[in-house]
Parts: sequence; structure tokens; C-alpha cells
Amino acid sequence: MLNFGVAGDESPLIAAAHYPLGISMGLRISSTLRLLGLFACAAATATFFAACGDSTADPQGSSTCAGPGATCFDECVCATGDQTGCRSVCGLGPSGCGSAGASCVDACVCETGDPAACAVACGQPMPPGTGGATGTGGAPGTGGATSTGGTSGSAGLGGAAGFGGAAQGGMGGVGMAGASAGGAAGAGGTTPTGGAPIIPSPNGACPDFVTGSQQIMGLDTQIVAGQPGPAQGPMLFTWHGTGSSGSQALAQLPDSVEDEITALGGIVIAPTDNGQVRAGRDVTVVLGVWYDEADLAYADHLVGCAVQNHNIDPAQIYVTGCSAGGLMTGAMSVLRSSYVAAAAPNSGGLLGMLIFEDPNRVPSIMTMHGGTGDNVIVNFGETSRTYQTQLAAAGAPMVIECNHMSGHCGAPAALHRNAWEFMKAHPFDTRPSPYEAGLPGGFPSYCAIQ
Repeated sequence: MLNFGVAGDESPLIAAAHYPLGISMGLRISSTLRLLGLFACAAATATFFAACGDSTADPQGSSTCAGPGATCFDECVCATGDQTGCRSVCGLGPSGCGSAGASCVDACVCETGDPAACAVACGQPMPPGTGGATGTGGAPGTGGATSTGGTSGSAGLGGAAGFGGAAQGGMGGVGMAGASAGGAAGAGGTTPTGGAPIIPSPNGACPDFVTGSQQIMGLDTQIVAGQPGPAQGPMLFTWHGTGSSGSQALAQLPDSVEDEITALGGIVIAPTDNGQVRAGRDVTVVLGVWYDEADLAYADHLVGCAVQNHNIDPAQIYVTGCSAGGLMTGAMSVLRSSYVAAAAPNSGGLLGMLIFEDPNRVPSIMTMHGGTGDNVIVNFGETSRTYQTQLAAAGAPMVIECNHMSGHCGAPAALHRNAWEFMKAHPFDTRPSPYEAGLPGGFPSYCAIQ
């Protein structure tokens, strides 16, 4: 299984060259990706060829296995013989839905029947809204009262005024019916409707949120916690990379950030994962990194407990992380968009498109990556841009990219501080963004609004 990690702090990584063409290259993506993990074919093909050592990969394939111009599916099957795995890698439905070479959207719609969600998952604009219904006409107006002096009748409700009565006791006229008005055009489907965050209920006994280490749902968890006060505080999850730990994830946060969060009565959560998929599928959609549905359930439980017992603000749930933890940051922000307000992955993002838990609730994001030099099995500049593209298309209030060009997980402390300021400035569904007119002072010139 291929793992992504923090250079220098992690166990040795097996080079892609050690994975010959064949099943041993590790095409391990769950066949249960009905809603979570649909690759865009071009992105998946590039990953496939990178793992095979093919330096000339392109969306149509150029390996000598199946010949120039072969589809992603044909090339993958030629190399591995694994049709089920290749359907997942190439964006085809896991149940066999779709055909070899089908587009991401077509395969997703075939599998799920949800064109709107598939458009977002595949980075396409959602279809425009339909026009409003035609308005109904006004009721006929009642005529004016019988007149002895020939005065005009009063206007009917929804209609024009009645004609005047005759001088010798004539009957008032009947008002005309009001005209029918057309309905307004429907809005396009690219802007989420928003709303308050949806906080999950705790799943069992809640931990005490005190600074130190605890075992929570099977994971050693580092907690940094302030005393709850009269004002609601923030909550920040930080996820570590392969072979690292929660303590090392905390060490990447500037002391000033931890101090501010605790002074506000907030909590920082830094779990140490146990190195294996514990339940469900691999939510990062990569070849074997362990973050999975059990980790999302873990986050749900702690969020519910913190809001219930520690006066945490439901609108201030944030997430960050490095490498594999940066991919988990991207996955959690999409798969828990019902409550994640903002995310700032450090060498992370998304390797493939994911379907939002709630497409009407989309977080603000700020990516930090090392550009072309940010390579550990994959290029994390590319995974960051995949993430940015999906979130922008889904209507995120703000999307910022920071290419610090300092390698893998090399974001400097000052940029981590900027990331915290960004998250703090973007509570849940903040629209318009306070950064709409431009980044505030203190942000480096290599950061830009997307």
C-alpha cells in the first residue's frame, strides 16, 4: 500500500519504480465508492502512469502496454488485469455502470442518478435553475355602486375601475380582471443556499476537554484546551502525515495560534492514527492512506461533545493538516461540509473529486503547497489545485492558493499564522468574504485569491 508522508519525519516510502506493472502497484481504491470517490479520468490516468514510471502520461494514455491512444480503462486492464479496480481508477461506476472511457460526469450519473451532485464532484458548473411559474391574473373587480349622480364606480380588487352609473339609478360597471405576470427566472445552480451548520450528536460518553493526551475512540489524541468562557470559542482539528503523530502535527502550529485558541476558550485536536483503515472506505481517495470513515465518525463525536459541553461555537469548526493529513483535511471539508467552516491544508487537498455531504454548505479554503517541488508519490501542487477547482465550482465563499515553493509540508510559521487568521475570519458560510476586496496586509505575495 502506498502512503503519503512528511519528509524527514516519516518511515521510508517505497518508490514508484519498485511497483512493476501489475496488481502489486497498489491500485487499491474501494469498490464501494458510490458517493465518495469518483476520479476524473484524466487525473486518475496521470496517477496511474506516474505509479508505473511512465513520464509521458496523458489523458488518452501513451504507455506501450495497450498502445498509443488507449483509454484509461484499456491501459489499466492491460497493465493489471483488474477490471474492478480499473473501473474505480478511471472514473467508471464500481457496479459496472458506464463504459470504458466514459466521462467523469456520465459515469457518476449512471452510478448515482444525481446530475447536480455529479457536476460538483467532477468540477463542472451545475445546470442553471428553471424559470419561475407564470403568475395568475387578478380577480375581476366589482363595479361601482348604483349612482344617482353618475359617479364612477371604485376600482375592483386586481381590476380596473368600474364605469360610472347612469344618472337615473343606473348599475355600476364591472371592473376588468388584473393582468397575468410571469414568474422570475430561476437562479443558477452554482451558489449554495447556505444556512446554519448541522452539528452531529455525540456518539457515547464525551471526553473531558483538558490539555494532555487521551485515548478517544481508539486513537491517542493530543488536546490543547482553554477554559470555556461566556463567549463561544473555536475548534481546530490538525491531522498528521504518514509515520508522524499528533504531537508532531501540533508542533507545526505556531505557539501564538495555540495560545490564541486557548485564550478564546477553544480546543485544538491532534489525533495519532493507527496506520490502517479501521472502518469503511479510504476517504482520501488515494492508494492506501489510512484516513477513513472511522476518522470522520471520531471527528463527528468530538464536535458534538465540544459544542455540547465546552461552549464551542458551531460556526467555528476548522481543519488543517500536512501531507496525508492535508488530504484528510480536504476530504473532511467536503465530506463534513455540514459543519466545517474553513480549511487550510498544508501539502494536501484532493487527489480525486468527492461528492459534498451537503452541497448547500461549502467551506472557505486556503491551500499551502510547494509547487512543482512538492512531490511525494504525487505532486501536492496538483492535488491542491484539484481541491481549489472543486470548491470554487461548488460556490465556496473564498478560495486562496499560497505556493510557498519550499517543498513538501514546507509552509513557514508565518504562513501557518496567516492560515489561522484566514480561518478565524471565515466562520461558517461567511458571505461575502471579508477578503472579497483583497488579501489583508501580512499575507505574502505568493498568496492569491482564486
